[in-house]
Amino acid sequence: MEKQRIKIEIKSQVALLIIDNPPVNSLPGELLLELGKNIDQLANDSQVKVIIITGTGKTFATGADINEMGNVKSAVEASAISISGQKAFSIIEQCPKPVIAAIHGFCFGGGLELALSCHMRFASDKSVFCMPEIHVGLLPAFGGSYRLPATIGYSRALQMILTAQKINSSRALELQLVNDVFPYDTLLDEVRKIALQMCKYSSATMRFILQTILNGRFTGIGETMNAEANAVGRLYNMNDLKEGVLAWIEKRKPEFKDF
Repeated sequence: MEKQRIKIEIKSQVALLIIDNPPVNSLPGELLLELGKNIDQLANDSQVKVIIITGTGKTFATGADINEMGNVKSAVEASAISISGQKAFSIIEQCPKPVIAAIHGFCFGGGLELALSCHMRFASDKSVFCMPEIHVGLLPAFGGSYRLPATIGYSRALQMILTAQKINSSRALELQLVNDVFPYDTLLDEVRKIALQMCKYSSATMRFILQTILNGRFTGIGETMNAEANAVGRLYNMNDLKEGVLAWIEKRKPEFKDF
């Protein structure tokens, strides 16, 4: 039987998606397809409010399988590998539920592109980040050429990509590549605490927050403000906004129903 390379554990409305493809958690095309399908399934699972992505061993993920690239026979096949990664990571980025990357070790190449597609990133004090594609004459091809500059700025992104520079978790925090850094042994526990805090709130509201903020990333301020106003109107016609306001007035804990 083929080894399961993605494992999912669900507890207290938090789904933990674990990439288990030793020795370095590379991301071949089939695994990327599987990753996208799993995120879609979790997005439609009413028992899940927040998703955490992590990896096994000492590696979060290392990106495209170089052996797979070596077997490519045409430009069309090469582009297809890039497109498969782009599609999988777009599914993550556009997920209507918060997706958090828990990065405990090496986060290289496509693995860093995976982390960048998550809505938040938390690292351990032993994490190392790098875009090493230039070593083999390649470039970030799973959306990283957009997401890395959008996250840390063009100049710093170009430095990382053009020099294959490795940075530690402290530097990643300085660059705002990650939200926070925790001790290696407590990383997952700390990320779970953050996820559980989000689980207290309405999934419907979180969905609209993600939509409006991501809309602002891809469009201008005008369209973002329109998206905000539209979201408020749509939330007004749902249960949770009215319940949240009423609970605040009545000085009690709101009972959100996630619609």
